[in-house]
Amino acid sequence: MPPEAASPASEFPGDLVQAQRELIAARAERLALIAGLPHRTSPMPEPYLVNGRVVAAHEGWTQEAGAAVDAVAARERELAVRLVEHPHWKTYKGHEAVKARFRLQGMDV
Repeated sequence: MPPEAASPASEFPGDLVQAQRELIAARAERLALIAGLPHRTSPMPEPYLVNGRVVAAHEGWTQEAGAAVDAVAARERELAVRLVEHPHWKTYKGHEAVKARFRLQGMDV
């Protein structure tokens, strides 16, 4: 296992760090897309309440918007699988792999 004193970036292979960066970017992109869309994916012909506030009636998500969110979510899943299945994790024993994954996730990549 890499020494504890090593900087987090040097502890991990470059492709693993890059995948983590891409995952963070994909999550941010998906959240930004969703933030600009109506609260519900399906049409709501009447106003309704969400957490005590009235939301106006809307047409729901367009097919294009749904497809864009789905594409980014698929990319997010692909990156998550790449991260979890990376061979680097086999260099750790037991719970040390979990600790290392948390270090990677917490890095300022």
